[in-house]
Amino acid sequence: MFLLINRLLFKCFDLNLYSLKFEYKNSVSKTFMNKDFNSIVYNDKALIGISWIATCSFVVMTLIRKRRFPCESSLIINIYLGLAVFAAYFLFACLVESDLKGTFLILLFRVFDGTYKRLCLLLFWLLCAIESILFSIMINCRQRKANTTHRKFFHLTISLIIISGLYNDPLFLALSGHLMLQIFIIIEIFRNQRIEPWSNFLDQMFLIFIDGQDSHDLILTPIFLLAGMFLPLFMDTTMLYSPNWTLKQRHFSGVLSVGVGDSFAAIVGSRLLLILKIVLFSSIGRFGRIPWPFGLKNKSCKTIEGSIAMFFTQIIASEVIFGFCSLSPSLILSAMVSTIAEAQLNSGDNLIIPFCSAITFYLFE
Repeated sequence: MFLLINRLLFKCFDLNLYSLKFEYKNSVSKTFMNKDFNSIVYNDKALIGISWIATCSFVVMTLIRKRRFPCESSLIINIYLGLAVFAAYFLFACLVESDLKGTFLILLFRVFDGTYKRLCLLLFWLLCAIESILFSIMINCRQRKANTTHRKFFHLTISLIIISGLYNDPLFLALSGHLMLQIFIIIEIFRNQRIEPWSNFLDQMFLIFIDGQDSHDLILTPIFLLAGMFLPLFMDTTMLYSPNWTLKQRHFSGVLSVGVGDSFAAIVGSRLLLILKIVLFSSIGRFGRIPWPFGLKNKSCKTIEGSIAMFFTQIIASEVIFGFCSLSPSLILSAMVSTIAEAQLNSGDNLIIPFCSAITFYLFE
């Protein structure tokens, strides 16, 4: 069924593509369709820089406005967002030396480039996003607060997005990662500053998943999770400059350390399959309750079992991703460093762990 939908969408998409391409080529003089890799790089760098400027400007204006006029209507903040988006769009049009219509076509074809691979990639990402939204709605309907396993579901969906993007279109993934991170920052500003009509809906979607690292006033875990898992990609600045960029193990370090390792560490450290408890640890007592013998054992609930699970699942996941030919000293060392970092951190682990893992890969790969 999924393949049939893909084919139907691709045919419909392809029928309208030729007329758009003709109009596009006649209205835009400098584009990435009639130029080479350097044109795509220039447009992406410009779009990333401008979007970050617009996002930061909107955040600063919103915080200042709400501080000076806390009881003011939310309409002005929504207008601020519209102005920030339009200003970014206009500035991007100036940088690519195109009119507003041509700029729209540039952005349109940056997303829908007419290839079957890009269409399938976008459909897969859309499916992951829909699953995450439906999962959040289901948890809201069934219980008041999500547990550790529920929260790690989002680690899985982001991991799938990153893995598929790295293998099929890493440059487009890097651009999408920046835009996704900016969107979540804006979402948290809307929720935190009680901007209507969004704040109540966002509270329902986000508050049920908070843990000890977040509070009702400020939820940074989703932002740190996105930033951490995309961090190895953001750190590799040569991706935006060199057409000879090659995919390496370090680009998956965010997925391995946070998406897989940290998820299994939390699940194994807090929950036990009854059969493992009976067979392996019946003489010790409750599985998942062997604390770390040093460091933050009095301030943290991290356990030896969770750390063991994190170390080995990173190696296993890397072997699966790379076809059982990725075992290397850098992988083992990175898994060890990220495991130790996770065991010693009480907060900020979604950002610090992938940073430690990526740095280890950069130094020893």
